[in-house]
Amino acid sequence: MKMKSLLKNSMLVAALMSAFTAGAFEYKGVVYEAIDGTTCKVAKNGTSFSCTELTFPEIVYDGETPYTLVEIGDDAFNGAVFLRGKVTIPATVKKIGSFSFKYTGSKAAPLKVTIAGEDVVIGDNAFEQAIMDELNITGSVKTIGGQVFYATNLTKVVFPEGLEKIDGFGTFGACQKLTEVEFPSTLTSVGSYAFMGCPKVSKVTCKAMTPPTANWGIFNTSTTATLYVPKGTKDAYAATLGWNAFPTIEEIETTGVEAVDAEDVKVFANGGVINVAGAEGDVEVYNAAGQLLYKGADEAISVPAKGITIVKVGGKAVKVAL
Repeated sequence: MKMKSLLKNSMLVAALMSAFTAGAFEYKGVVYEAIDGTTCKVAKNGTSFSCTELTFPEIVYDGETPYTLVEIGDDAFNGAVFLRGKVTIPATVKKIGSFSFKYTGSKAAPLKVTIAGEDVVIGDNAFEQAIMDELNITGSVKTIGGQVFYATNLTKVVFPEGLEKIDGFGTFGACQKLTEVEFPSTLTSVGSYAFMGCPKVSKVTCKAMTPPTANWGIFNTSTTATLYVPKGTKDAYAATLGWNAFPTIEEIETTGVEAVDAEDVKVFANGGVINVAGAEGDVEVYNAAGQLLYKGADEAISVPAKGITIVKVGGKAVKVAL
C-alpha cells in the first residue's frame, strides 16, 4: 500500500510539473504562468488534480513575488472532471481562454460559475459540455465565442449590460434545459445557431433598441417562445433575420427606471448610459452602496458601475438599473 501511495503521489507531481514552462509557478494547487512582471494567467493543464471547488484569488504569489491574475489560460482545466461545485472568477480576470473548463463538473455537484470582471472576453468552447447549471455574471462580459456553453445544464441566462457580441457557432447549442434568456441593450450581434437545440426556451428578452444582427436559426425555427423587446421596436424585430422566427413578439418597458419622483425631470437608461432631461442644477449618481459615482450637469452620463444606481436631481431621487 505504501509503494502504491508513493507511486500515486509521484504521478501527481509529474503531472503538475509537466505544466511548468519558463515563468510558471504553483500556488495553492494551481499552476500559474507569469505574463510580465506584475500579471499572470492560469497555465495550460494548470491543476495539481487536488482542487475541487475553486475561488481564484486576485493576487497569487511566486514565493514572495505577487502577481495579479488577469487570465484563465487556454485548456487550463480541460477534462478536469474532479473540478466541480462553485467556481468563482475574480474581478481582475479579463479573459477566459478557449477550452478552459471543458468537461468539468459532475451530476452530483454541477459547476456554479461566477464571473466578477468587467468587459470579460470568453473564448471558444470555454465551458463546452461542462456539467454546469448556474452562470452568475456580477460584472460584465464583452464577447462570447463559439460553443462556449454548448450542451451545458443551464436553465436561465441573464446577460448584464456590456455584452456586445455572441460570436461563432452554437454558443448555447444543445442546452436541453434552458428555458429563459435575457439580452442587454448593448448587444449588437448574435452568431449562427447560437441557441439551436434548446427546445424548452419559452421566454427571450432583448433590450437592444436596434435589433442585433443575427443569422438564420439563432433559435429553433420551430420555437414557440415569446420574444420581448423594447417599446416601439416590435416591427423592426419582426423584419430582422433571426428574430423574425418568433411567432409572438411583445413590447415591454426596458428603461430600468423603478421610481420617478421628479415631476419635470425625465431620467432613463439606454445602452448603459443614464440620460437626464429637464434638470436644473447638478445631477448626482450613486451606486447601491451610497458611493458617489458622478456629479455634474451632463445630460448623458456614463458611469463605471453596472447594476442599481440612484440618480438625485432637483431634490428628488430616481432609481435606475444599468
